[in-house]
Amino acid sequence: MLEFKWKSYAQSLYWINAAYFLIFLILVVASSISASRSSKHDCDTLKKLFNNDCDENTSQAMFLFPITSLVSLSYLRIEIDDLRSEGLFRYVKAGTNYLDIPAFTLQITSSLFWFIWGRTNHKTAAVLLALSVLGLMTKLICKEGTLKTHMLTTVNDCA
Repeated sequence: MLEFKWKSYAQSLYWINAAYFLIFLILVVASSISASRSSKHDCDTLKKLFNNDCDENTSQAMFLFPITSLVSLSYLRIEIDDLRSEGLFRYVKAGTNYLDIPAFTLQITSSLFWFIWGRTNHKTAAVLLALSVLGLMTKLICKEGTLKTHMLTTVNDCA
């Protein structure tokens, strides 16, 4: 019965959510690489950005910044809602949830740091962006392994 429900409903939803997260992760990596390669955030006004007076990497990072930040905020909101509904103890105990909130928060704060202080602290911004990518990659790897282990255990227990 559980296997039927998984194949009929949850499996397709899981793969759709996984595809969304992978697209988000690709955008985060592209944004972080562009921001790290930018000319110390030479695009200090939106007028320069729209007049194409910025280097290509800065323009790409400035374009991707709001997209990745909004998606990170939406994922963060989902995790905070889960934390509220499950309670702290159950939330932390359930798999790798303890990675979710810090990973999304670091992504948002590192992007904001680059956007606001990237001209004066370029190396710090690059390190924060790299750490945020590592946090999201770790979240992806750990979540994937935990889910597969949980699915196999559940299906085997019910068989």
